[in-house]
Amino acid sequence: MTVQLERVFVYGTLKRGQPNHFVLENVTHGLAKFIGDATTALRYPLVVASQYNIPFLLPFEGKGNFISGEVYEVDEKMLKQLDEFELHPDVYKREKISVISNNNSFMSWCYILQRPKPKLLDLKLLDNYNNDNCAEEDKYNGDTEEDTFYPSEVMES
Repeated sequence: MTVQLERVFVYGTLKRGQPNHFVLENVTHGLAKFIGDATTALRYPLVVASQYNIPFLLPFEGKGNFISGEVYEVDEKMLKQLDEFELHPDVYKREKISVISNNNSFMSWCYILQRPKPKLLDLKLLDNYNNDNCAEEDKYNGDTEEDTFYPSEVMES
């Protein structure tokens, strides 16, 4: 039996060495095989926002920067886990975008914030997220059980 694998581009806390990479490493969630570093083929705005300093890729193709990230091949079980983790389809929407890795261009799933508040475009636009390089007050801090993320901080109703 052949397992169907899907490519997923991650750009924030799911990358290697970042606070939520454990989601991809947990084999009980399914298979996640690192394919390589990648960048988006088109420009997108990447911002850090909300009281938890969460990285958000905004749905404005052509604005912002080419975004650095990583590509993984994942099985259906892991894809469902990622959908749940990313609050798809209510907060992030999983969409296919064009990415470039190892000089190859291909389509990959990516989680993009739905209905972002326009003020997010006024924030600093990043090309690469790395929690370790953030100022202390800007570090991701949404990793405890008691945390409740309120999408209204960053999304239009």
